[in-house]
Amino acid sequence: MNRLLRQFMVNGTLRAGAMLVSVLLEALLVRALLPADYATWGVALSFSLIAIVLTQFGYQTSAIKIFARFRDGNTQGFHSALVGASMVWALAALLLLVIFAFAFGIFFPLETDPELFWAIYAMTITRGVNTALAEGMRGTGHIVVSASLGGLGQHGGLIRTLGFGAAVAVLYFTGALDLANALWASALVSLIASAIIVSVAVKAIPDQKKVSMASAISAIRTDLPSNIRLMSAQFLQLGSSRFAANLVGGALALGPALAPYIIAQQISQLLLAPLTVLNGAIPNLIIEAHARKDRDELEKIMRAASTVAFLASVIGCVILVSAGPGFFRLVFGPDQGTAYTFFLILVPGFLFNSYTGSAARALALLGEEHAYAVTSLFTALAAIPLYIIGGMFWNAAGLALVTSVVLIGQNIVYLMLVRARLGVHSHAMLDPRKIRPALRNLKRCQKNKVPR
Repeated sequence: MNRLLRQFMVNGTLRAGAMLVSVLLEALLVRALLPADYATWGVALSFSLIAIVLTQFGYQTSAIKIFARFRDGNTQGFHSALVGASMVWALAALLLLVIFAFAFGIFFPLETDPELFWAIYAMTITRGVNTALAEGMRGTGHIVVSASLGGLGQHGGLIRTLGFGAAVAVLYFTGALDLANALWASALVSLIASAIIVSVAVKAIPDQKKVSMASAISAIRTDLPSNIRLMSAQFLQLGSSRFAANLVGGALALGPALAPYIIAQQISQLLLAPLTVLNGAIPNLIIEAHARKDRDELEKIMRAASTVAFLASVIGCVILVSAGPGFFRLVFGPDQGTAYTFFLILVPGFLFNSYTGSAARALALLGEEHAYAVTSLFTALAAIPLYIIGGMFWNAAGLALVTSVVLIGQNIVYLMLVRARLGVHSHAMLDPRKIRPALRNLKRCQKNKVPR
């Protein structure tokens, strides 16, 4: 079995397991919380997933390259880079505290409990750091550590998700499960996972250079321009995402009406599971192909990955659509059959996202942060007014429709950008005669290290 296939299988198994556990966790939360509280949970999670872009300050993507730079132990200064990143994260956390103090009443107009403010803030800060550190481990080849302890996805990697699930279960069976405690549990699990990742990283990357304030600031300066561009692009991209739609729903005080829409999002995410897996498995491959200026190899890797992801997404879509509203009632409760309607509205957007593959991620990783940021800006400027109009006139159904339309439009632009800037196509191949060669190409790639 070749190296890439092993990396894909490891990453895929961990990611798929995390997503399935996440669905079960959401099912428990839907049943345990009041509809209004579950809607607030969905808005809080959406806020955290957008706000962590600020707290990470671009390190979620650049950490892969930073960790890779030091992984062989030939270049000293890894500990200084970690300290420098920590300093940036601390300043970003203070900035977010100020922003959140003003924004809380906007996105959570129905909530007055001060504990909720601090619980959402804690979840956001700890999860942001956890995600950035875990992504960095991909640069060292520690795929298992990254995919199991990371914060990407609804509740992160498999071990992190299981840890959060265990905490929720304890709270549930002791009668202490409420919205605030669920948020605190998520923050605690992120903190523990981050501590484990740091301990693994410092052992995996030797560094005898003494850490000083000067060396930490130097490390910050090295990556600051790229990080600012990445942060801006990622923030703007999320500004047009389903998370932004949830925040608009919260600001419009849709309350319990948001619940079935948020449930539909959880299931729709399963359609992106194959793409999420492949996005985690191929960063080093596309970085290396781009560094060699091998466009043919870059396109083969990206299109092969997109093809595999899209085919798997189509199979999952057929199964979920065939299952009907009964599936939603079975998993999330007898009153949640209406979530199926929202799911059908979201399906075109999520399937097209899978079809376009890793276009946006390639732009972020391969030096096109500026184009990525500008595109994301215009997409967000178009999407947010549409979310507001959709939510005002058609409530959660309007938000779902706009989400699907925005996903399609956004990914068309990313496809065009990848073609214009990188000179390659990244979308899936639909010709059956090309699918088998695509699979063989994934097996043929031998450039990445064996995952650990």
